[in-house]
Amino acid sequence: MIDTSFCTLYIVRHGTTEWNEQRLIQGQGDSPLTASGKEEMKALSRKFGSVQIDAVYSSDLGRALQSAEILALEKKLAVMTVQALRERRYGYFEGKHKDEFDREMKVALKQL
Repeated sequence: MIDTSFCTLYIVRHGTTEWNEQRLIQGQGDSPLTASGKEEMKALSRKFGSVQIDAVYSSDLGRALQSAEILALEKKLAVMTVQALRERRYGYFEGKHKDEFDREMKVALKQL
């Protein structure tokens, strides 16, 4: 007998974005998926081919929603967006290069 009193959650990160490739801090700033990011999601969708999925939830940020829509398409499911699933805010650093972030963090840590 199969125990159906539980559910399984699959947590998936969005595909590669333009800002990922440029090493820019995203936070709640947004950047579209690259062609390779879309292909990553299509490949993942194929891996989930035989897995029963009943619902798909996503952050409302474009990169996450775009990724979720690619995954949900094969299952013919609508994506439900939830603002609470957004990535954290990085404020001033959003859109800045990761090297700049690293430099400023080193300076800030020395001041502690």
